[in-house]
Amino acid sequence: MKRCLLHKFISICYFQANAVKIGMVHEETKCLLKRFLNKFVKTPVIAAHECLTSVPFDIESNQWNDDRVAVGMPARSLIADMGDDDPSKIKRFFR
Repeated sequence: MKRCLLHKFISICYFQANAVKIGMVHEETKCLLKRFLNKFVKTPVIAAHECLTSVPFDIESNQWNDDRVAVGMPARSLIADMGDDDPSKIKRFFR
């Protein structure tokens, strides 16, 4: 996953060329947003909405199960460094 998304970000540098490519930015941005959204929201829910900003990602039944989402050590370190020491929030986040 990391490598694929990183490759997508690197490909955005393609737009930093001499030729005008503004017409491609919208489609590439949509594709990137869809990839990120798909990590947390079920695919049929995303496919049912033409506009990605209208995807109801806040409804729990539209989200992937927590078992499918993994929080790695870099993310845990970042959260710890941010200084939110409320144990109930941390426990809920890492359940």
